[in-house]
Amino acid sequence: MVYAQTEREAAELAELREEYPAWNVWRASGGAWMASRRADLNLRQTRAGCSPTLMEDTRRRLRRQLEAESTADRHTADGYLCSVDAAWWHLLDGRACCAATGGAVEAVERL
Repeated sequence: MVYAQTEREAAELAELREEYPAWNVWRASGGAWMASRRADLNLRQTRAGCSPTLMEDTRRRLRRQLEAESTADRHTADGYLCSVDAAWWHLLDGRACCAATGGAVEAVERL
């Protein structure tokens, strides 16, 4: 079975592409929501657990993952080792993901 994109999904894809310009975003032929980085990962992003490509079942899950990756990207660019997992929890419930979001966090080190 080949996936057929609806007008609504096309609009949702356009929204994600606009919101996350550092990523290529599309729907796979099987219907999965996909994103791949437009640039290679740097050492800090690799150490933080960032991914070059994301695949999720729903748009909502892909958006959450893109936001966690983007948060980790911003924090590592500022010199912090902020893992994607820690960023995800920060976005979910506000706990500190690194010194950029509040105090020292044991599992996160300043680069």
